[in-house]
Amino acid sequence: MGVAVLIGFSCAGKSWILEPLKEHISNKGFKLPLEVDTDAKITEHDYPDGGIYSVFLDKSVADNTQPAIDYIVQREKEVLSELLDMVTPAIVAAGPLILQRQPEWGSFLAKHKPKIFWLHLNPTRTIARLKDRENRYRERPFKGMPASEHSGFGCWNKDILNVYDPTEKSWSPMPDEKQIEAATNYMKFFGQNYYNKAADVIIDMNLVQADNSQHNKLLEMLTEALYQ
Repeated sequence: MGVAVLIGFSCAGKSWILEPLKEHISNKGFKLPLEVDTDAKITEHDYPDGGIYSVFLDKSVADNTQPAIDYIVQREKEVLSELLDMVTPAIVAAGPLILQRQPEWGSFLAKHKPKIFWLHLNPTRTIARLKDRENRYRERPFKGMPASEHSGFGCWNKDILNVYDPTEKSWSPMPDEKQIEAATNYMKFFGQNYYNKAADVIIDMNLVQADNSQHNKLLEMLTEALYQ
């Protein structure tokens, strides 16, 4: 029995793959693994309805998102410490920056020796999914009104999709070419400095679609990592 960790940038498909993986495992007759989505785990007590986005709406002030980031960093460290005692098999869908949380990340690796899968998506598709996820959050209630009516709406995509307008005191989309440039540079930096160094397996998620051969191959690799 083992531990598999899914790493990668936001919207790469780390949480999406969990449901078909459970079905795949059940069909093989295995006991279902412990399932941990770290983004959900770090917000389950204080922000159970809105998750990460609600952290940013609640704690960011104007263009300063650092209080929200500080909260997320601290909670990710706490969750990694909690996971030291988790039972196996276990599948962990990790937040995009959790590899930076030291020494907790290092302790987690030393204890569980997981097989790490980097789910990689190209910048164009990443931006499209980030926009879709942002749009789906617009009508979610936060403190008595739709999330989109809060001045901080979109601040979680700071300098990737959106930029702060001090005159309007709100976040506005950057031009498309700026979004592509920003996402490309950001993803390249984290890919080279964190994901590529940590990964045992690199999965091109541009090729993975529900029930196609690449999708089924990924499910099989994850199952092997959990039950080998």
